[in-house]
Amino acid sequence: MKRRSLALLLLLVPGVAAADVPLNGVAIGTTVSAIAQTLGPPADVASGDNGNRFVFADGTTAYADDDGVVLAVETQTGSPRIDIDGTVHAFRIGTYSAARADAELANVAEFSTPTLRSYRLAPRRDLVFAFAPASQRLERVTYGEPGQLARLGLLPGDAASKAVTFRAPRLRRSAGDAAPAGPQTSVYRVSVDRAGSVTDVSVAIASADADGDAELARRLRADRYVPATLDGRPIAATIFVELRH
Repeated sequence: MKRRSLALLLLLVPGVAAADVPLNGVAIGTTVSAIAQTLGPPADVASGDNGNRFVFADGTTAYADDDGVVLAVETQTGSPRIDIDGTVHAFRIGTYSAARADAELANVAEFSTPTLRSYRLAPRRDLVFAFAPASQRLERVTYGEPGQLARLGLLPGDAASKAVTFRAPRLRRSAGDAAPAGPQTSVYRVSVDRAGSVTDVSVAIASADADGDAELARRLRADRYVPATLDGRPIAATIFVELRH
């Protein structure tokens, strides 16, 4: 089988394989803290049943594992330019059509539904297009590891059907009053055991106020959660919490 390559022509990161720089210069395998150094702190952070989501101000959304390592990247704006098998294609959000994708990318196609197309671009790297149901125009581009894409419901094949049901921890009780919202943004990695108790809090993305970061970490350690479950069984899990102070 011919080796397939993927490269974003908008931004290349030295020392990173081209196949891992698909959207807005965010490399699969980098950390959200490294992204924040370039793009600034995320505008929104959420840990849910489909993974840990970090939304940045430029429209980039990164999905990360429990260590904050990026597994998938998504954009709903712009016109990503991607090199597939040596040919550069421009995929303009809102304009590029499903019919054109079917004609141009048949040699790397994996799965298809009325609104989704997935393409295998490397052994553990898939590209997924989401099209608007009525217009069949491109509205979202996502790239990353198949397991994370399946959790997002973006792979219509075997990977999605074999996924087990995960439920993320839900906050049951906050131990203290939240700090007044301010100009600083911090993101914390919070470990929750199978009983719903917080076992560890660390700063994933620091603000410029180290003392404020430490104080909020202390408060988070006293919170209580409904524990995560895997196929209905309570398990230990990690979530990310964003706070402004």
